[in-house]
Amino acid sequence: MSRSIVRGYDKFAKFVGSTSVASVPGVRPLGGVIERTVGGIAAGGGPRRVDYQGSALFLDPSDHVGGIIYRTGEYEPEICDRLVRLVDEGGTAIDVGGHIGSHTVSMRDAVGKTGEVFVFEPHPESSSLIEKTINENGWSNVEVFEKCLSETVGEVQLSETDGNTSCSSVDRSNDGDYTVEAIRLSEFLTDRGVQSVDVLKIDIEGAEIEVIRDLDGSLDRIEAIVLELHRHQLSASELSEIYTILDRDGDIVEVDGDPIDTKADFCSGRNNESLVWERES
Repeated sequence: MSRSIVRGYDKFAKFVGSTSVASVPGVRPLGGVIERTVGGIAAGGGPRRVDYQGSALFLDPSDHVGGIIYRTGEYEPEICDRLVRLVDEGGTAIDVGGHIGSHTVSMRDAVGKTGEVFVFEPHPESSSLIEKTINENGWSNVEVFEKCLSETVGEVQLSETDGNTSCSSVDRSNDGDYTVEAIRLSEFLTDRGVQSVDVLKIDIEGAEIEVIRDLDGSLDRIEAIVLELHRHQLSASELSEIYTILDRDGDIVEVDGDPIDTKADFCSGRNNESLVWERES
């Protein structure tokens, strides 16, 4: 019954998205409410196990990303392709902002049994789903840490968006929904003896500046970065700083598939965009 409701909603959503109805004021917010309601029906009061890229994945259909995967069987396929392309079997991959672990699955598939994947996801419900996925698949070479990464060590507050845990973000006003431990990735790599990282994926809602600052001087250990750039949450000076640090030790190969030739091009882009950086050989 729940599958029939989800399929019916998906057909309706695709129809609305293909017409001018989607531009009518109030339609998109209403769609979000309906999406969460349908997802809640599908969830039946708890997480669901689905087959995803040949592995088990636990998700909450009432959550935005979980609902997309539950209905369509995929999420950000272009990001998945980039990650798999940049990771060698037996290599090391790091997922910063792992959310429910959909990209973690892609990374584990790429590194295989002989590589390793480290996942950082501070949201307790999301990290719990990743832990379930790891255990269900019997992955001994994937670790999840319920911590956030920063340029400083200590405690930070995070805020969350109702119905979309992927948008949990560091609350710089110190008025967040919950408190988590913050650590430095540079120190983590040293403590764990990690000398080389095939790919570092970062999607942390504007806090990417913190991780990039921390890695300034340590990028020689990173071969490639796939970074979700949240321009609307970064100042002009922070965008410029990200470009300067990354350009110093490598090349920003593309932003949303387009080449970037100058800092001006980089800083004048659209909102959320996927950046690919590769270290100079």
